[in-house]
Amino acid sequence: MKVPTMRSLLATAALTLLAAACGSLDSAAEGTGDYGGSGGDEVPTTTGGGGNPNVPRSPDDAMAAAQNTDTGFLAGDWDDNKNFDWFLDQVGGGALLTVTDRVLFQVQLPEGAPVGGAWVTVTDQDTPTQIWSAVTPADGRVMMLPKEDMIGTNLVVEVTAPGGMPVTQNLELDGNPRSVTLEVPTAAPVALPTAIQVALVVDATGSMTDEIDYLARNLEAMMADVQTLGAIDVDMALIAYRDSDAPELMQQELEILDFGSEMNSVANVRQALGSLVAVGGGDYPEKLDLGLGAIKQLSWDPEVPRVVFVVGDAPPHPDDEEAALRSVDDARRDGIRIYPVAATGSGLAAEMFLRQVGQVALGRYIFHQATDGQGAGDFAHPRIPCYEILTLHQQMVRAIHAEILGKREEIPSISDVGYPVNGMC
Repeated sequence: MKVPTMRSLLATAALTLLAAACGSLDSAAEGTGDYGGSGGDEVPTTTGGGGNPNVPRSPDDAMAAAQNTDTGFLAGDWDDNKNFDWFLDQVGGGALLTVTDRVLFQVQLPEGAPVGGAWVTVTDQDTPTQIWSAVTPADGRVMMLPKEDMIGTNLVVEVTAPGGMPVTQNLELDGNPRSVTLEVPTAAPVALPTAIQVALVVDATGSMTDEIDYLARNLEAMMADVQTLGAIDVDMALIAYRDSDAPELMQQELEILDFGSEMNSVANVRQALGSLVAVGGGDYPEKLDLGLGAIKQLSWDPEVPRVVFVVGDAPPHPDDEEAALRSVDDARRDGIRIYPVAATGSGLAAEMFLRQVGQVALGRYIFHQATDGQGAGDFAHPRIPCYEILTLHQQMVRAIHAEILGKREEIPSISDVGYPVNGMC
């Protein structure tokens, strides 16, 4: 893996992403918690409502209650694969990729524990030819999209757990979505990952000043909180994209700060965020397709968990939407998880697109909940029936922890909308 480099694409001028060498992150105490933070904005520990019928439940009431504490940026999250019926009802008809025939494989032990590091292969019975394969991350989940992956209907699925023998089962597809449990009798113990790659894909247009500033202030504290699981080597990269209407930058649309193990990449990315100038983007859509397309240019390590946070407030231009989602689908095939983070004022079109990103790449849709002074007047509540409100800091750390632990962490919420239970309504 190489030292961080900067590559200027589609232009020649002025967005400067600073990189500086620094010492590595110190490991923190073991265990999980509510991410109290070791710098950056204060992270509250106010307990949310859980199942208590007396707590606020509407988005407006929940936000009013949350504003009574010093919370920083608030954020909800939503898993469209856990709540796939909701996704099909709200987004499915307008989805640009065919996901209605989704096959979500869950590899697990008889007692239900997920199995990471298992090989899943799919063979066409009529040929017979191996037509699809994937390796499970820590949560044991991989997803096949039959139409997008050009897969037939009469299949044999084989799963081989670490240290185990192959287990096969027949699978006949009928065009409907499936969740398929692949149970393996035993699996060699797999240690928690000791390293992870985290990339930020950030909209650097004029409306994103607050979010970029928040990330610059809180990034090192977030990555320090990742260390509550033990000594985790966090390698970071940054992709910054704009629209094509930024004359101040001579049409500079894309900059990349790559992964690099030789220096402290967390400090590098934090300094790069601090140097970004949010400018341009006078219309609603942005060049998100450039940011998503650049994901494949990063120096990914297939041996560690790989996570991308896409932070923005607008969808791609209509003519670029399909290309943008094709890049997301490439990430799915490569085992890269993508967590979209919708900024304040994103609007319905951005929500619908970003939720497709999270669904296809097996991430979760994270959305900034505006408080007074954070663009609340431009904010439309998402079309999501229930969710926990935490800080954005907590939501991002929880997402990274999920890719290391293989499960969603449940931590005290600041407030709730509806009655979420383990990320479901």
